[in-house]
Amino acid sequence: SQGRVIGIHGASEGTKIYDEKSNSVERVNIGFSYGIPINTFLKLADKLNMRLNFQLESSPPRQLTEKEAFSIEAYLKVPETTDISSAAAYANRGNHLYRLERFEEALIAFERAIKIRENFYPAWYGKGNVLSALGRHDRAIDAYQKTVKIKPDFYLAWRDQGALLAYLDRPHDALISFNQVIRYKPDDFVVWYLRGNILTKHFREYKEAIAAYDRAIQLKSDFVDAWIGKGEVLYRLERYQEAREVAQKALKLKPNDPEVSSFLNSLDERSLPPDSVEWRPNQNPVERRNYPPRRPPNLLW
Repeated sequence: SQGRVIGIHGASEGTKIYDEKSNSVERVNIGFSYGIPINTFLKLADKLNMRLNFQLESSPPRQLTEKEAFSIEAYLKVPETTDISSAAAYANRGNHLYRLERFEEALIAFERAIKIRENFYPAWYGKGNVLSALGRHDRAIDAYQKTVKIKPDFYLAWRDQGALLAYLDRPHDALISFNQVIRYKPDDFVVWYLRGNILTKHFREYKEAIAAYDRAIQLKSDFVDAWIGKGEVLYRLERYQEAREVAQKALKLKPNDPEVSSFLNSLDERSLPPDSVEWRPNQNPVERRNYPPRRPPNLLW
């Protein structure tokens, strides 16, 4: 990449678990890491009047030669687990492989962790994510169920299970899972958005859906997808002026977004499809039609 900065590491999802056997606290990585795209960083730097001596490049870097690629290959390999008696070590290896989409290897690592500690809930959760990615949906749901049986307040397992159930067109079961997320993590803006989607599409409970979108917006005011979801419900209720005001707010937050523009055009033409909120996977981590499983069956995300 010729030394170009494309993002800044923020934080990684994880939890600390006490291991009685070793009498120590171990950190277990869960899910993904959070990064800050360089464009986002530059916008914030400009807003804060930070004087940075950066040279900005808009062209792609040249492709690495075979020799250059080989020289960094060792740094990209997933290290073998050194402590073969540690469930946390195998779970961390599984999560690393999962991020690299090496799902079968990740599954082996998570199963080894479970063999060492049968009730090690991060490994069951990781196993659920991997099985979902592999399209083994029934087994994935079983793994999520095992996770929350061991640790009922682990909201990520409830949320990912709900997303998978929604994807499988099981809205009642999905709503039960989302309600459990709200019980244990009421400030999770994503689940309020998901709840709004499912109440809109499957139950036509528009008043409750608006309340769910409003809660998502209250928790994250720049969450464009929730603004659009609310706008669509207002459209269905023929509250067109309010829908337009909501869409304008979304456009202000995301000026060049084609979906926001499309929604505004629909308002002009009064031609919004009756089922515009659909449940299908997308490449985005959180998108308007659906928050998919961590790795949906078609592996797009």
